[in-house]
Amino acid sequence: MQTNLSNHKIMKFLVALFIIFLPVNNYYFKFGNIPLYFYQIIFVLIFLSFILINYKKLLIPKNTIILVIILSLYIISIINATNYIFYMRKILRIIAGIFIYIYFFNFIKKNKFDFIYRLLIYSGSIVILFSFFEWIFIYFDFEFFLFNIKTYFKNLPRADGTFTDPNHLSLYIGTILILIINKAMSYKINIFEKIITFIGLLVLFLTFSRSSILSFLISFIFSIIIYKIKYKKRFRIFNKTILFFILILIIIILFPNTNIFLDRILSSFNLTTGNVSIRFRIWKVAKNMIIANPIFGVGAGNFINNFTEYINDVNLPIKRNRVAHNSIIEIIAETGILSAILILLFIAIFIFKSILVIIKSNNLINVNNLMGLVMIIIFISFVSIFLSNIFYKEIFWLYIGSGYAILNNIRKDILY
Repeated sequence: MQTNLSNHKIMKFLVALFIIFLPVNNYYFKFGNIPLYFYQIIFVLIFLSFILINYKKLLIPKNTIILVIILSLYIISIINATNYIFYMRKILRIIAGIFIYIYFFNFIKKNKFDFIYRLLIYSGSIVILFSFFEWIFIYFDFEFFLFNIKTYFKNLPRADGTFTDPNHLSLYIGTILILIINKAMSYKINIFEKIITFIGLLVLFLTFSRSSILSFLISFIFSIIIYKIKYKKRFRIFNKTILFFILILIIIILFPNTNIFLDRILSSFNLTTGNVSIRFRIWKVAKNMIIANPIFGVGAGNFINNFTEYINDVNLPIKRNRVAHNSIIEIIAETGILSAILILLFIAIFIFKSILVIIKSNNLINVNNLMGLVMIIIFISFVSIFLSNIFYKEIFWLYIGSGYAILNNIRKDILY
């Protein structure tokens, strides 16, 4: 009994450590000549925690078989790989992702999601506030040794906070905001959560990340539809929706140089000029790559390394190695069509089954938690259309592992 209690405390400690370090997992220090990322250290701790758990009590989700097949396809892709360092990095990240998935699945099966929610909100709040003040300091040319923004859009700084890229910050903040706003759909949120939501939305806009902003709105609209189907007239979604969009309007009005922001968002639909058109050309190069290697791809992690070999007649302003700017296209090009089908199937099963139990279940707490996680997975999936490496990120595996655990719990409640 005491051993089980000790293991439980270790699990909670590792979850807390993992979530706290999420916003800084792009930073690393050198151990000799080897760069050690913070997230790699956390992965080692998570792996060790599995040793501490009695293997007989470890729950392995049935759909883990899909992930094992995906991993096998990644390993087989070494057939065409030319850069084995990049290959090993991707293999290690997919292995780590599977461990995170199983770990959080087990944790949520035995604990309430509220513990993770509070950790995410508190750590997310620190990142949001840091990002906001960093942007203010840079915008007004104040100096502070912790504040440093490297990316600009038309002379306006793009908020990046504790991340090395504004798009990574927007992905992280988007998930935090979805958790709070989804909670507000069914419960009253406190003043702290309201303030963080307002500042967080502002920071999300300050990243100038088109994919995250549009994906955020899509996931929100999706949740309105599902909640409306479930609760019908009893759910006062109309008033909450109006208030939310008024809040968005206020943020846009307060936004410095609103025209620049609107130009940035509208440029998402400009397919002939600008960097969106360049992404379409990159995808044409990816198509050449896929046609040449449809089954096993060019090797995990080898998209960027092989890019220039497949440019052919595609008109690019500068012929250099580039990232895919689309996570699914990247997976197909690197590890074959089957890998992409399986990862999409893994996500689709979660969303479809979750919607069914959300509509059927009367457990308000679990339904609200699951709806928030479905919104997040939809948000991440839409972001993946314009960003690379999304399905290798630790945040994806955290949320989908938690989501599958809550889904299983609700399904058991419905059956019994």
